[in-house]
Amino acid sequence: MPKLAVLGGSFNPIHQGHLLMAETALKQVNLDQIIWVPAYHPPHKQSEKLADFQHRFEMVKQRSPPTPLFACLPLTKIIPVLPTPSILY
Repeated sequence: MPKLAVLGGSFNPIHQGHLLMAETALKQVNLDQIIWVPAYHPPHKQSEKLADFQHRFEMVKQRSPPTPLFACLPLTKIIPVLPTPSILY
């Protein structure tokens, strides 16, 4: 079974800290893949200061390294409960 990690957040914008954390986790925990999950409407962010979900999603896709080690999924857009964290338990 592959070892996966889900990295959720608003990514408003995604920055070098996010990328460094993901790359470090890949190496230190010997992960097979990092799955980025941008929050559709994060509860801790004000809407007027938040970039549009599609824009943030595209930023994550563009900034993450072009490798199968990283995937970006629009899970919270598929189930847009407002406000929502990246992952609902």
